[in-house]
Amino acid sequence: MDYDIVKKIEVKLNNLHPTLLMPLCPVLQPHLGKCFGNIKSLDIKTIPRHPPAVHSMMSAEGEVVHMTRSVRAKGAVEMWLSNVEAHMFETVKR
Repeated sequence: MDYDIVKKIEVKLNNLHPTLLMPLCPVLQPHLGKCFGNIKSLDIKTIPRHPPAVHSMMSAEGEVVHMTRSVRAKGAVEMWLSNVEAHMFETVKR
């Protein structure tokens, strides 16, 4: 994962209210390919009174892979993106 890009994303996302972290968030989604290789987008869903959570990932070819468990998008960006990365590996292994 490219931590310089993650830091830039973190600065932008820390200024947003958590409910704005939606699947087509223009701040996060364009940088995913730089952070995670062939990942085009993450499916980030928001449920009222809960932090946003990543439920699936989509490749540049359009393949959708559902995570084995959802990952909360809460706290420092580099922390939850690291959790997303760990769950990506866990999901692909299964």
